[in-house]
Amino acid sequence: RQFWINTACLSLAMLGVNFHQTAFPKLVAPTPDDAAKLGYNQAINSGAQVGASLVTGPLIDRVETEKVLIWTNVGRSVVMLMVPVLFFQGFLGFGVFAAVIAVAGFLQIAGMSAGSVAFNRILADDVAYYNRANAVSTIVTNVVGVVGPLLAGAFIAAVSAHFGLLSGNALSYAVYGVLLLASAVGYGMFLRLPGDEMTTARRKLAEVLKRDGVGPLRLSGVTGGQ
Repeated sequence: RQFWINTACLSLAMLGVNFHQTAFPKLVAPTPDDAAKLGYNQAINSGAQVGASLVTGPLIDRVETEKVLIWTNVGRSVVMLMVPVLFFQGFLGFGVFAAVIAVAGFLQIAGMSAGSVAFNRILADDVAYYNRANAVSTIVTNVVGVVGPLLAGAFIAAVSAHFGLLSGNALSYAVYGVLLLASAVGYGMFLRLPGDEMTTARRKLAEVLKRDGVGPLRLSGVTGGQ
């Protein structure tokens, strides 16, 4: 059950990513003269993802993985919902959009790292099913990768026809934001990851020891029974 909940929430987020990937090029580089901006934006996004990779490990060590999944998706949702607002207000210049995508990229990598931890924790005691579950997860993701761009393309064409050039591209980020929010709600309401209680126990033990004046120290491990 936890595997399917995790897969469903991940699929919602991945569907939103397809809207982003479809809408992104024209929004950043609407004319051939703007083509170089695509490379600049991608470089900025990659730099943000490198930064996220450096901090995500320590973050997951100190915070419950489920909370990381929830709040990174909530953060990405807020950032993505800002895009159409900024666009229609006339404030979505290259620098602003690059900053938005950099923040989103940072949060995305943090969430993906937490998702990998979640996947492994769910299946840690089911070695016989690990490969099968991994294959199923990959198939679901690939199906989303086929359906997502088709839906995004149809959405962009229909909206732009009614509201003007690039409006469909901008509003694709509203769809992305809503899907991320739905994913966060799904994680919060239904996902119960094994192992998160030990993260909580380790943090609370450290707080108690600090309060009682014990330290400085480093916990080598915390174990417990169910």
